[in-house]
Amino acid sequence: PPRDRKKVKHVKHTGNITFDEVVDIAKTMRPRSMAKTMAGTVKEILGTAQSVGCTVDGSNPHDIIDKLVIGPAGSGKSTYCANLQRHAEACRRRILVANLDPAAEHFDYQPVADVRDLIQVHDAMEDSELAFGPNGGLVFCMDYLAHNLDWLDNALDAVAEDEYLLLDCPGQIELYCHLPVMRQIVDYLQSREFRLCSVFVLDSQFLVDPCKLVSGLFAALSAMVNLELPHVNLLSKLDLLSRAQKRQLADYLEPDLAHLLAEHGGPLSARYAGLNAAVVDLIDSYIVWCDLCHSMLATSSA
Repeated sequence: PPRDRKKVKHVKHTGNITFDEVVDIAKTMRPRSMAKTMAGTVKEILGTAQSVGCTVDGSNPHDIIDKLVIGPAGSGKSTYCANLQRHAEACRRRILVANLDPAAEHFDYQPVADVRDLIQVHDAMEDSELAFGPNGGLVFCMDYLAHNLDWLDNALDAVAEDEYLLLDCPGQIELYCHLPVMRQIVDYLQSREFRLCSVFVLDSQFLVDPCKLVSGLFAALSAMVNLELPHVNLLSKLDLLSRAQKRQLADYLEPDLAHLLAEHGGPLSARYAGLNAAVVDLIDSYIVWCDLCHSMLATSSA
């Protein structure tokens, strides 16, 4: 039979979808995707949306490119930013990195903006009136940044509308759980039309013990709920795992968390069986395992 050709070619769509719908489409298309990671499949869907003229949350799909890199202290956030920037250079692309950690001492990238030009942790610790320790000093510095966001706006003024930006953030978990500082910074950047997603970098050591895994996932979940951004979990430092731990890792890729916790045992397991079940149900309801398992970065530096 003759081929049923479209009568109208090069149709451009003018509809709009949400980023959550993009993620749902990516999950459906994942088995047919050629991308190695779930994040890559999401990018494929964003590329398709751009090609047909569809917007995402009212914006050009290409503009959804700014990443807030968060995670526990020492998990490898700065190394991730530096490696991603080097990879982009090798591909003849440009990625800009801004340092938002006032306690940072060393990183292998040239920041387009550095919060230490505004304030450093040592400033708060050495002030005789403040007399903060390291953690209190860092919280004070981030609060100072939140009250001087015009500095951040001026520092990022050189970032063009279509450029890829990484924001290397501090690792203190209280900034993402109960303090409003990071949420204030996120809200301000979004008001300035920065399209953000959060990348939660988690040390792969968390994936060789069920209790550590639950702890790491709750930290990631707290950040996701508090910041209310599209969220991806990323493993780091896979090269530091022993051969035995790497073999163990397979049990955690798509885990039956209830089985892992029961197998872990311990004198309190039976007593807290109901609590463990509730924890497992909460994590299974909100954590996207495929992002955690397949979006991996092997690095040994902090």
